[in-house]
Amino acid sequence: MLTVREAMKTGGLSKCRLLAGEAGLDNAITCVDCMEVPNIEPWLRSGELLITTGYALRDDENAIPYLLETLTKGKAAALAIKTRFLGELKDTDIALAQRLGLPLFEMPSDMPTTEMVMPVVRMLTNRQVEIMEFSEKIHKRFTEIELSDGGFGKIAAVLSKLLQMPAAIVDGAGEILAASHIPDNFEDLEDYILQEVLGQGSAAERCPREAKGYTVFSRSVTVREAVRGYMLVFCPVAALNEMQMIILDHSVTAAALEFSKRDSIRDNVNQLNTALFLDLVLRNISTHKELTYRTEELNWPRPPLAMICMDICSFKKAIAGLSEQDILEKKFLVSECLRTYMPQSVVVSQSDSFVCIFPEYAQPKEVLNAINTSCSQIKELTGFSFTISVINHISDYLDLADAYTEERSMVDIARIIGKSGQIFFAGDLIKEQAYRHCVDNPYIRSYYQDTLEILRRYDAENDASLTETLEVYTSCLGIKTKAAETMGLHRNTLSFRLRRIEALLGLNLDDPETILFLHMVFHISRFF
Repeated sequence: MLTVREAMKTGGLSKCRLLAGEAGLDNAITCVDCMEVPNIEPWLRSGELLITTGYALRDDENAIPYLLETLTKGKAAALAIKTRFLGELKDTDIALAQRLGLPLFEMPSDMPTTEMVMPVVRMLTNRQVEIMEFSEKIHKRFTEIELSDGGFGKIAAVLSKLLQMPAAIVDGAGEILAASHIPDNFEDLEDYILQEVLGQGSAAERCPREAKGYTVFSRSVTVREAVRGYMLVFCPVAALNEMQMIILDHSVTAAALEFSKRDSIRDNVNQLNTALFLDLVLRNISTHKELTYRTEELNWPRPPLAMICMDICSFKKAIAGLSEQDILEKKFLVSECLRTYMPQSVVVSQSDSFVCIFPEYAQPKEVLNAINTSCSQIKELTGFSFTISVINHISDYLDLADAYTEERSMVDIARIIGKSGQIFFAGDLIKEQAYRHCVDNPYIRSYYQDTLEILRRYDAENDASLTETLEVYTSCLGIKTKAAETMGLHRNTLSFRLRRIEALLGLNLDDPETILFLHMVFHISRFF
């Protein structure tokens, strides 16, 4: 960055007289232009050093004040003007430049414009070359880290060394991935990150924060339009200079590459885990030799095992309005939470379902505690709730197919019977599983068609509630008083409805076996 102050040290500007605007001498010069039109505003650029002979302004006494105001509004760096055509500048014009903080120079009348322009252009060009060379040097430094598999720790260490300042890298959830030379008075660094970085969002990046004697600069690390983490620099002064900003920018790029590299590795491992899981479920592995090789290669836990199957409740509603990237990020958070709270676990994700395989717990209560803790964290991070089935003892990976079939059955049954969002262990739904297995029995289906289906059709055509009456009556095992109380009916009303049902179906509803069988068919019919 070339400032007005630096440009005054050489070339034509060193021969000019500064009339006003000392407060703006640290303005950055980005370009030089000459003005010989009454209105420069359409062509004005930020950081411009404007040079004029004043010829186009000579006949308008308000031209100079208007020009000064326009330059300040457009964030110009400075104004250099010849007075040959204008005469001496008015004290009011000089006072205005002083008040605006805009450096105002008077050029010697005999100075060629090129003597002003060329030295500044040369300095700007040299400065740009210097920046490019420095940027390339820093780029190579951080590229070497990535090529040598240095990781986040090396990136933070090199950033801290180059800036001579403390630095840290955190993930999107605020967890510290690497830190270097963090001040001792930031013992609550994680709380600071959660409140002042994650809590402030993009505002934290736009506005560096003063904290404990440091100005904390944060930069988001973005991969495929998703914020994966943040770079933090603890600066002992109020601002970073241009070269320091270049270092910080390159460190952000290196961190993004590291996140991307880890994503690729994770995706490859997930694909291998999914392939092995599907081969086990589909019984494509028949020998222990192949099984042992593949599970050990992917670092799967050794049997005995536990396994949980989790379906996201109301999946379409849960992801409504989310982009594909947002959905992937939430599913990633689910997997990470499961790995955190289920040590040595393998997580396989398929659409709206997750399977987590981990070493067997000594007590089912321990599994339940781990599931509840992880689900609470997942709910907080993603808003997802789950229907979960658990089997806490699988003696061999070759038994995993049967275990998975049973777990899927429990999750599906829970959804059908209106118990989504709960946790079920093996055996909790054994009656419902038995009912479901009866669905394909031709005798039960025929009996259903001759009884409940007829009754439901009658109710639909006559706006009646005989099906409900029969279901309550059979669930009360034929005790009429209890059934009447349950439905809020007079006993005579119940008796009238039962006689009507008997007439429609040709059944004896005083027969205990008929009552019991109808009660069972009601349960089975939920799975038709």
